[in-house]
Amino acid sequence: MPIRTSYPLVVAVGLDKSVLKRQWLKNNIAILFPNILLLLTVVLLGRLMLKQFRKTLEHRQELLLARDELTRANLTLRDLALIDGLTGLGNRRQFDICLEQSLARASLTGEPVSLIMCDIDFFKSYNDSRGHVAGDECLKRVADILKYLPRRSTDIVARYGGEEFALILPATDIEAAEQLAQRILATIRQAALPHHASLLPEKIITLSAGISTSITGSDALTLKQSADAALYTAKRSGRNCIVSAWDRIS
Repeated sequence: MPIRTSYPLVVAVGLDKSVLKRQWLKNNIAILFPNILLLLTVVLLGRLMLKQFRKTLEHRQELLLARDELTRANLTLRDLALIDGLTGLGNRRQFDICLEQSLARASLTGEPVSLIMCDIDFFKSYNDSRGHVAGDECLKRVADILKYLPRRSTDIVARYGGEEFALILPATDIEAAEQLAQRILATIRQAALPHHASLLPEKIITLSAGISTSITGSDALTLKQSADAALYTAKRSGRNCIVSAWDRIS
């Protein structure tokens, strides 16, 4: 009797990779190109946005630098507008501003404000005998003495005009103002700057000074006029001296 043997049936199927790739491309070609196009668009837009952001940042930095430079220039111009070019002291404009501010504060605090007006004696004769260049040097020397004279940081020294100087002394009564004026005149005399055309026997640069003090709502114009009148009284009294006037304006 014959022997029957059962063997499993095995079927092996092979697919060509190139065929599979073509089939995959065929099935996905409709969405592949739009996706690639979208990806390229996103990349391009991203690069453009990044480039624009960098330019915006650079422009902003340039604007900030320009603003800072403009601010510095404006501050420099403002300072120059308040400084006397010859002496380096505050000019008449700074003097007027500071005097108004000092009097405004005094009206709130009730403290006195004193004003010293100084004038170089026989300065016209100095210019006539030595020339205007020497006259300018003389003004600078006197200004330096006033600038570096020991005093409070709140005191303001300015060139009022010509050979005339002014000191604004907040919270200073007439007695303290007179003491400072005496120190100023003594320091100028100690400097012994030659002035051969002076009519004074010492033949050196001297100052005359007028002082005015106001409290309680003082008026700047009246204070200046009073100090100026005191100064010219000192001039008529022989120069190289101090005359004081006390103003109380309520």
